[in-house]
Amino acid sequence: MNEQQIDDKDLKIAIQQNEIGRLNDVNINLQVQIEKIYRENQELKESQPE
Repeated sequence: MNEQQIDDKDLKIAIQQNEIGRLNDVNINLQVQIEKIYRENQELKESQPE
C-alpha cells in the first residue's frame, strides 16, 4: 500500500509539473502577442499626423 501512495504522489507531481510547463508556454505566447500588438500600436501612432 505504501508503494501505491508513493506512486500516486509521484503521478500528481508529474501532472502538476506538466501543467506548469503548459501554463509557462501559454504565458510566453501571450507575452509575444502583447509585444507584437504594442509594436503595431507604436507604428500606428507614429504614422498618425498630429
